[in-house]
Amino acid sequence: MKKILFLLALLPMFVVAQNNYIINDNGSLSFIKIMNSSINKSSGELFGNALAYLGTTYADANNVIQIKNDENKFIVAKGVFSDIFSWTNSMIGRKTFFEVPHTLRIDCKDGRIKVEYTIAQYTEIEGNWVHPENDQRIRETPILSKYPIASPKKSNKISKEEKRYKDAFENLTNIIELQFNEIQKSINNDESDW
Repeated sequence: MKKILFLLALLPMFVVAQNNYIINDNGSLSFIKIMNSSINKSSGELFGNALAYLGTTYADANNVIQIKNDENKFIVAKGVFSDIFSWTNSMIGRKTFFEVPHTLRIDCKDGRIKVEYTIAQYTEIEGNWVHPENDQRIRETPILSKYPIASPKKSNKISKEEKRYKDAFENLTNIIELQFNEIQKSINNDESDW
């Protein structure tokens, strides 16, 4: 009986690990990855690489960086993953674009970094599909309230709306995984070889 209770207690950890994210108490999701540098770099060198990554990834890194702590070697930045998903309702001539605001935290230690993307909501921008800049409506939707994080409304199938959120979430996780790969490349970059 104790073994069964122990396994049941571990089940949520397996589910979270399988999904590559954790659910925070404040209603947000965090995608976390710890990366080792293939070149043994100091925390200062990795901090410089992280700043270089932000400079090449975001249009205005100075505007994105909220905290840059040189002493403790961590950076907090806020950005937006734009156009992660879009769909058109041709019956009423409306197009909806999904954007995802995020907070990025990078902590640097000798030889490794910890990267955490925190997501709380989708921002849905809906407008006239011919001229989306006209007649725009913006809706912010908590990410935990939508499928696949939330349970589907019907147990045997998902609705069209739930499918759109599922596709948006899959695109989001793919984008984050690509960003993890780019960060890994940046910390393995040896500036001395040019």
